[in-house]
Amino acid sequence: MNCSFSYAKFGCVGLNRRDLFGSNIVTFSDYYPFGMVMPERNGGSSYRYSFQGQEKDDEIKGKGNSVNYKYRMHDTRLGRFFAVDPLAPDYPHNSPYAFSENRLIDAIELEGLEKYIIHQRSFAPWVRFGDIPGITASQKSFTGDARPFSLARHSSFTPAIQGGVSSRIYQKMSIDMGAPGGSIKTESSQTVGYPMFLKAFSIFEVVSTAKPSGEGSFSSSKSKDGTLAFGSLKATFEGSDPLVYPAPDIEWGTTIDIFKNNNVLKIEGSIQGKGFPAYEMFIEDNSGKKVFFTYFSAPDRLNLGSELSNPFWDIKQEVLMEIDIDKKGNFTGDIRIGHRLDNGILWTSSTIEEFNNSVISTPASSDCPDGDC
Repeated sequence: MNCSFSYAKFGCVGLNRRDLFGSNIVTFSDYYPFGMVMPERNGGSSYRYSFQGQEKDDEIKGKGNSVNYKYRMHDTRLGRFFAVDPLAPDYPHNSPYAFSENRLIDAIELEGLEKYIIHQRSFAPWVRFGDIPGITASQKSFTGDARPFSLARHSSFTPAIQGGVSSRIYQKMSIDMGAPGGSIKTESSQTVGYPMFLKAFSIFEVVSTAKPSGEGSFSSSKSKDGTLAFGSLKATFEGSDPLVYPAPDIEWGTTIDIFKNNNVLKIEGSIQGKGFPAYEMFIEDNSGKKVFFTYFSAPDRLNLGSELSNPFWDIKQEVLMEIDIDKKGNFTGDIRIGHRLDNGILWTSSTIEEFNNSVISTPASSDCPDGDC
């Protein structure tokens, strides 16, 4: 339902002469999924805005049957636009006339604003890991992800296949700048190893899959002309080894604000978690270009026990970055990394390629590359 209200001061009451305010419903409307007004479930005086807060045009097609989005008109009865999407060449998999990509439950029409995907992953960089200190027979009980920091796609297999990378926990958050909501998905690659570190007493490794949990929220708003947008994202994930019981959790969380104008996407906030294993976070635009914006190297393989036994989040890193974008919201190639000092912020400039390569070349553990990584 869409409602609009008016507020008025009715006068003063009581011995203290307090002001009395009240509200009246000006309009109300219930809608079918694509925005058509339900008969006999609407009313009130004339009001310019309707479905998804867009301005309606009742002159040609009747009340509520035509809604004016920024770049084209939408027919709420058909659920289709009557002009080609100006970004159609960039999305050949979508119909140029489709409304909100036919996603009527978890998304709204973007009105020319762009989607971004934020990925965060925790991974074991070693070929093998999982040790009980002092017990030789229980060394390297599990198959690791055997990789550095990476922007490659997620693989649910361990070892990864077809150019992907595996992770102990992977979380994907899709957001629309200027539109609240978004979607979040948390999963894990396979766990391959010897249950309860019993390598010396097992003939075959066991394959299992963890069931990590994750939650997140995204709130967003935009200016009336669509040139400015602000979003606030909070997300956490946690999970444990399904072959060990009881097993301590891997836990990471992020809180970031995202600002967007016609030229720059600014990301500011922090990530927190336990220092096991390695951690990476990056953002992806609609063209598929990706940029790291934070990462953490794991301690060496033989010192993981003390980190896992710590119940508290002992790692916190600040995120402060500006990414140059084009009019479609896609990354153009240059970024700036902010470092807070006592007397202000020191910005260092780089290209996306240079910065990504510097992260990828950073050892993902303190015993890499000299260790079993």
